Amino acid sequence: MMKRLLIHHARPLYRRAEQVEISEDAEAADTKAESLQEVEDALAGLAAIDHRLRTVVEMKVFEGLTGDEIARQLGCSRGTVNNWWRFAQSWLQEEWAAGRSG
Repeated sequence: MMKRLLIHHARPLYRRAEQVEISEDAEAADTKAESLQEVEDALAGLAAIDHRLRTVVEMKVFEGLTGDEIARQLGCSRGTVNNWWRFAQSWLQEEWAAGRSG
């Protein structure tokens, strides 16, 4: 579920309008731990590049903070937060696209 949430936030706005049905069958239950590990691995990858990238993703996706709120908490400009967010979105898309194809 968290992976889907991150993917959803990484998509351009026009692609977010698609509704995705989430089923809670036995197979989905078996893959929850694996999905959580994939999310953690992706966030760790972002942190390896720059710990602030992970922080921005966590604040925006999991805490629901705005760019202005994140900027205030991190002591930087909203533009900087927006740049980090765009980079993180792009990196996550590439990371998960590579994981599906390879």
